[in-house]
Amino acid sequence: MPASGVLKHEAQHAILWQVGDHRSPIIGHRSETTLTSTQSTYNSHIRWLLAIGKHDEAFAAAQAALQPNPENPHTLDNLGRVQVLRGDLQDAEASFRKAIELMPENGDFHNHLGVVPQLLGREKQAEFEFAQGTRLSPETNLPSGSHGNRE
Repeated sequence: MPASGVLKHEAQHAILWQVGDHRSPIIGHRSETTLTSTQSTYNSHIRWLLAIGKHDEAFAAAQAALQPNPENPHTLDNLGRVQVLRGDLQDAEASFRKAIELMPENGDFHNHLGVVPQLLGREKQAEFEFAQGTRLSPETNLPSGSHGNRE
C-alpha cells in the first residue's frame, strides 16, 4: 500500500538526510567485511542509487542482488529502504524483518524497521525498534527528527 506524499517525504527524511549539497544514505557503522566483494559492490551501488534519488533503479538493483543470495541481510535491508521510499511500507517491513531474522544484532536494521511503524502511526512498535537499534548500535548517528529522542 503506497504511502501518501506526506508519508513519502517523512520516510525520505528518515532514510536519507542532507549533508551539504549531497544526499547520503543512512549507513551507520555497518560492517560488510563478511560480504563478498560482489555483494558489497551491489550494496554500495544500491545505496548510491538511493542517495541520488533513483528509487526505481535501486529497487531493480536490490532485486538483482538478491537473485544469487536471497538471504543477504544487508541487501534485504537496502531493499527495505528502497521500499520505504517507494511507499511500499508492508513490503519494507517484511524486508527489514527478514534482515533482522538473519542478523538480529545489527542495530541499523532495527532503526530502519522502526521507520515503518512510525509512518503507520504505531508509535510503541517504532519506539521498541529504535530502542533496540540504540542498544545494539549506540554509535549510529541518525538525523535529528528521524525518531524519538535520538539526535
